[in-house]
Amino acid sequence: MRPRPAKSRSRTPGARPCRAAAAALLLAAMAVAASAGCIARRPVAADEMAQYWYLTQNHQPQARLEPLRVGQRLLPAKWTFREDKSLIWSTVSIVRATDKLRAGSTEPVVMSFSPAHAGMAADLIGNARTALSGIREIARPGAQPTPGQWADIMADALVLVEKAVRTAAPEPDRRDGGDPEPLGMSAEPLLRMLLAYLNDQSSGQLLEGLDQADLDQLRQVLTQVTLRAGFTAVGKQQPAGLRTKVVQALVEARQPEDARPEVRGLLLERLKTAPPAPAAARLTGTVRTVIHWAPTMLKVAESFVRQWDKMDSLAVEFGRLDGQLAVTLTARVKPNAEVRVTNLFFMQPAFVLRGGVQMVVQPAEASTDETVILFEPVEGGAAEVRFEGCGWALVRLFAFPIADAALREVRVARAEQLGQEMLSVNLLMEARGDTKDPRRLLAFRDVRQDRLVRSAFAVETRTERKELSFSYVTPGGRYTYQQARTLTER
Repeated sequence: MRPRPAKSRSRTPGARPCRAAAAALLLAAMAVAASAGCIARRPVAADEMAQYWYLTQNHQPQARLEPLRVGQRLLPAKWTFREDKSLIWSTVSIVRATDKLRAGSTEPVVMSFSPAHAGMAADLIGNARTALSGIREIARPGAQPTPGQWADIMADALVLVEKAVRTAAPEPDRRDGGDPEPLGMSAEPLLRMLLAYLNDQSSGQLLEGLDQADLDQLRQVLTQVTLRAGFTAVGKQQPAGLRTKVVQALVEARQPEDARPEVRGLLLERLKTAPPAPAAARLTGTVRTVIHWAPTMLKVAESFVRQWDKMDSLAVEFGRLDGQLAVTLTARVKPNAEVRVTNLFFMQPAFVLRGGVQMVVQPAEASTDETVILFEPVEGGAAEVRFEGCGWALVRLFAFPIADAALREVRVARAEQLGQEMLSVNLLMEARGDTKDPRRLLAFRDVRQDRLVRSAFAVETRTERKELSFSYVTPGGRYTYQQARTLTER
């Protein structure tokens, strides 16, 4: 078994069930705490609710559609994906759209996905998410992986990248002489669109240094993103010429896993001589930000694609507003069907889409550095927040009157400073059935304080203190549950 960076939060295969069990126990604890008077409740003044519950202005109507730029190549500003049961017609539409993209067309993309195409695309997006998730862990504040541990994580990520490339895109010079899987080709346009968006969010620095010939190859692009993210995560500059050697090793391997030892050796060797990233370099900040939220974005995309049989269509538009990118997604769910998004963050209720829903991802507010997502119903559709399961039922019965609601806005903020990591998620909702004042606010705060522990042979990151707060605000009162725990050294 290869060593992993020592950290306080486990990422073992059983971690997800453990987190789900912990969430259920915490919800039950909240119910018990309420019955014991441990959950604070205080009245909300008549004008106080307006300080908590206010919708961000939707700038989407003012945004100008603008193609995504990757080097000298432009990608379309509008993409439409449709569900189609026919494997043949879906394949034809994917091939036509891919050919137009490679030819440099900026006309709106229209593609049909069969359930089989969607399943393969979801698997490949999942591989990309897994690769970036490993890098995100070593980029956490205070994380200090050893060179060998870092090289292990990076080599694993690059092997996943190579697997995705061989499945999704026709790439020259492969030793095994194989062609991409027909179903896998459905992922190439999706991956290119997502990568172009990530590059835009990093001010073009993720793909900096690639010439146009390299930008046209999915292998070069994915490898560059992985290397740039990995070296930035440990405060290093990506060494010149390393990408070429890594790509050569991956291309020449009969199977991607066969290249792992050589790739790991290259990474370990070049890490020792890689210069540190300049302290004031903007690259470090922007890439670190992308590393942190990209896995979540890919998880949402994967969740949508895995439920593709319930979708009628998904349209994505990219617009520019005051120099920043605004993204509008319009999802149309089939009649009598629901698309659910779960497990994005700890204790998250279910997000459910019915009918038509427009989601606008606003440019980050400069004053708050929040990511804001607005939800608007289309033709009678709805985005809903549902508090399902025994845990939430106990909270509703014993703690406070939490209610399923229409989702209007989500605000997400993350901050890191001096070993402290804070995640804030605010949900603005309108409770079903409340005709007097339906406004509701659900706020999560998760704060972790880490410290470095040095021994003779290792440097470890340990979580010293955890703070979790959960607030539910109605026009009649504010209910707050707080849990703080200081971890003692064993």
